[in-house]
Amino acid sequence: SEKYQWKQRDWNASGNIKSFITRLNKIRRENRAFQAFRNLKFHPVENDQVLFFSKATEARDNIFLIAVSLDCFGSQSGMVHVPLDLLQCGEEETYQVEDLLTGECYLWTGVRNYISLHADERIAHVFRMRKKAFHETEFETYV
Repeated sequence: SEKYQWKQRDWNASGNIKSFITRLNKIRRENRAFQAFRNLKFHPVENDQVLFFSKATEARDNIFLIAVSLDCFGSQSGMVHVPLDLLQCGEEETYQVEDLLTGECYLWTGVRNYISLHADERIAHVFRMRKKAFHETEFETYV
């Protein structure tokens, strides 16, 4: 049967997800929140085609928000509902989320925040969440 046939694969061909998987594995190895199973919590998102969840250490010193598109062909966007209790953050406080897949940083405030995912360029966000005092000069480095 041809389903058991050996096929040579070019792991460096265009469209290959090797570099994406390498980045994900590096993030997973370097962060304690991803090394436990019982810390997974799902959160509301205003789009049925997006999965939104968090992983955090018990001490809450390693907190992640992950958004993944379930649409492998199109673009999806929506408002995610951030669990501010993870960061012990008030509704009016500004906090930082850094996408470890792209290096982009955003300043968010409150529970509802906008995300956008695209099948051909960004299928997921892996946000590291931090509570931090910001200065206006630092704001220029954020998207």
